[in-house]
Amino acid sequence: MARPNNIRKFLLISHIGSRRKPAPWWSSADWESVDRIKAALPDYYKAKLDADEYFSVMAAQRREKHGDTDFQAINLRPTTLSDDPATGKVEFGRTGTGDRLPISREDVAIVADEVLACSSVGGYQDLISGQTPIKEAVEKVGRSGLCCFEGEDLEAMRERFRESL
Repeated sequence: MARPNNIRKFLLISHIGSRRKPAPWWSSADWESVDRIKAALPDYYKAKLDADEYFSVMAAQRREKHGDTDFQAINLRPTTLSDDPATGKVEFGRTGTGDRLPISREDVAIVADEVLACSSVGGYQDLISGQTPIKEAVEKVGRSGLCCFEGEDLEAMRERFRESL
């Protein structure tokens, strides 16, 4: 089957709170922290949400219409960012929101590099500060096949973007 293009991986860096409803594993405190961000930065929240949903629809369309099962669509979703130096330690995959514990931009960049080097990480991946060395955290998610898209409604996303597809 012909491939739609040569791009094999696409990494979108978003925000952990870019969801219409709480992730099933979040606590009420996690969702409250997202609500505070949505209230403080409504345009930021809407832009992140629209980009995430469009990206999800396009990745699904690429798999379904073009049979491209090798494409890695990765949505890296860090919590609030800081300018602190890297710690080299994170929690990656299915996490809480890390409310009040920002992650350094440098740690996010290191995780992005590790994720792009890993052939088995895809989908939504949440990222907060933590105690697991970055390489170990990424490899664990890669081995597990974990994706944090659970609770999202792909069909509703398709409907929102039907006109632009």
